[in-house]
Amino acid sequence: MTATDQPVRDYADLTELLDHLEALLRQDAFTDPFNKRTTSQSLTEHADGLRVLAKHGRFRIAAERGPRIVAGYWPEHDPLRRGSAS
Repeated sequence: MTATDQPVRDYADLTELLDHLEALLRQDAFTDPFNKRTTSQSLTEHADGLRVLAKHGRFRIAAERGPRIVAGYWPEHDPLRRGSAS
């Protein structure tokens, strides 16, 4: 069996698909250990994924530079949600 013979996962709903996208980006996008800001690392796929998650309230975009650079916060690290100063 080759990789192309593998069945494609059919997600039951949007929430399940967003859960998987979030898990991938939490693992692969860079989060600074000191200020907890997450960046797309100038990767278009990461930037687009973070934008999708932001649209659904799972990530807050704090800054963007062109199509490839997105920086922001996961909800548990967001200084605006915690009520602290940035």
